[in-house]
Amino acid sequence: KWTYAVPAPSSSSALDNGVSSSPAIASDGTICFHDDDGHVYALNPDGSLKWTAAVSGFSYAAPTIAPDGTVYIGTDGGSLVALNPDGAQKWAFSTPVAGEQIYTAAAIDSGGNLYFGTLSGNFYSVDATGKLRWTYMVGNGVTSAPALANGAAYFGGYDGNLYALSTASGALLWRYSLGTQVRASAPAVDANGVIYVGCYDHNMYAVSSGGSLVRIFASGDWIRSSPVISG
Repeated sequence: KWTYAVPAPSSSSALDNGVSSSPAIASDGTICFHDDDGHVYALNPDGSLKWTAAVSGFSYAAPTIAPDGTVYIGTDGGSLVALNPDGAQKWAFSTPVAGEQIYTAAAIDSGGNLYFGTLSGNFYSVDATGKLRWTYMVGNGVTSAPALANGAAYFGGYDGNLYALSTASGALLWRYSLGTQVRASAPAVDANGVIYVGCYDHNMYAVSSGGSLVRIFASGDWIRSSPVISG
């Protein structure tokens, strides 16, 4: 249908020569992504450029777009940046631990609160103004973007656990020990509250909302991809 070519990077580093972030699509069809040269791009549905915004740093995290059009993106410099629908910066939250790498897309709840993890092993929630609500220390890397359901934030960790935290307080509701670490696989939650997540032990796990195993789906290799539930 169309192709958009990202401009050539400003330097020749191997880490600034492409797009490592998955795109996100707003309700009006605007397509947003972050390139490795430190910019967020917004494209119109026809592929034409709508705006660009400088957001320094490298990021594997996909943007998150709120119902009001605010775009949120995390970077490897420890910042979660909020951009207005026109690309102007709204605010930037800096993690208390300097330089934490944010490789997860942020999840957003109905109140506009955001939830995300870091490679340093901390999990944060900030409100719609960028103010810290709470922190949970996992102690090991988190690159699994959270899923929100039933008052809980669900995500996997490099320590091999699936976590359920209270969205209200950040308190640990439960954790389930998986076969080994979870990298990049974001949980999906079905209509019955069952949580599905991929693991580096070659298995997809289904865990109940109470933290007990429902079943295991075996695969032939590491699972870094995120499950999607049809219907």
